[in-house]
Amino acid sequence: MVGLSGIALGLKLRPDPGWGWRLFNGILSLLLGILIMRHWPLSGAWAVGVLVGIHFLSSGWTTLFVGLSIRRLPEQ
Repeated sequence: MVGLSGIALGLKLRPDPGWGWRLFNGILSLLLGILIMRHWPLSGAWAVGVLVGIHFLSSGWTTLFVGLSIRRLPEQ
């Protein structure tokens, strides 16, 4: 769900700065969710923790880069 909503948000914000980072984060979240559902890797619960950690890192980086993109906008 998070991946699909992230993709939808990225496409909705398309003309705004930073929309590509939101789209990237949504795609990555969707792929990680599919990996968890397909039980890959089969090594146990620690793998789910690693994949969720990757999701949290990508979300944090996305928020940082969107903030930097907005910061570069000219003042009105």
